Formats: sequence, structure tokens, C-alpha cells
Amino acid sequence: MIFTVKEENMSDKIHYVYALIDPRTGEAGYIGLTNNPAKRLVQHGRKNDSPRRDKWVADVLASGATPILLVLETLGSKDEAKKAEIVWINKYLAWGVPLTNSVYPGCKKPPCRRLSLQS
Repeated sequence: MIFTVKEENMSDKIHYVYALIDPRTGEAGYIGLTNNPAKRLVQHGRKNDSPRRDKWVADVLASGATPILLVLETLGSKDEAKKAEIVWINKYLAWGVPLTNSVYPGCKKPPCRRLSLQS
């Protein structure tokens, strides 16, 4: 028996935790996860569902700069990526970075300071 794997299914198996970086300051403004970094960066250039992040992105774009999507970690499943995203958000918050994430996993009302892997 011969099995084939469709290319679109392959991308579902790898997920990336990333930071959106302001190239003017080198500081992260948002931590997220995706299975398609190039497509996700384009999506961030449009108004979405996160007013704080959207304003941050709009400010960067209005200055003539473009946010940089920096892959922080590559993972084999969405569940692993969700856990890693929490770890990375906590790291950046511990470093004092004012992230624009509007809702963190386990956060009921932003800004949240610490996240739990149990969330």
C-alpha cells in the first residue's frame, strides 16, 4: 500500500512560537503562535481582533518600518506550541517587556503578569 501526504497537511504538524519585533527599538510587542509565519506576518498588517496589538502594529507601520516576525521556537504540535507560547510570554513579562497581547492563555483581564501551563 502506498500512502501520500498532502502538502497542506504537513504544515499542520509544525507550529512556531514567534515574537513580533519593532525594528526601531528591537523590542518585542507581541508573542504568538502559527503554522505559517509568512502568512501570519501579512495578517498582522491588517486590522484584526486585538486593538492593542493592532495599534502597536499600526504605529510601527506609520513610522515607515515593518514589524519583524522572529521565530522563537519550532514545535511538532499545536498543543506543544500553546505551552511554549505561555513559557515565552512569561519570559518576556519577567524581562519587563510590555507585550500587547490582549488575552493571554489563562488571563481574564489584561494586562496579565504570569501565566500557568495548567490554563
